[in-house]
Amino acid sequence: MGLFGNDDQIRSLTRQVTDLKAQVQRLTAVVELLAREQGVSTAALAAVAPAEEPWVDEARRMKAETGPIAAIKLVRERTGMGLREAKEAVDRL
Repeated sequence: MGLFGNDDQIRSLTRQVTDLKAQVQRLTAVVELLAREQGVSTAALAAVAPAEEPWVDEARRMKAETGPIAAIKLVRERTGMGLREAKEAVDRL
């Protein structure tokens, strides 16, 4: 068993990533087709998409008011992120 799992696990994960990439490409093509049919640019669609996750404003406020630890706890609770990911997210706020 290697550092990242055995060969079967690695092959399985590689296959999943490949399948997900193909699915994203198909969905992107569908969105582009629907946008063209409706006369809407994909840039316009991106403009109406939510820019931030709902927890961002609250975490930003907590970081400013009480410091990063409370904000990191909030991010972990709301997103299920690990400690490192949550800390990096809060650091970027």
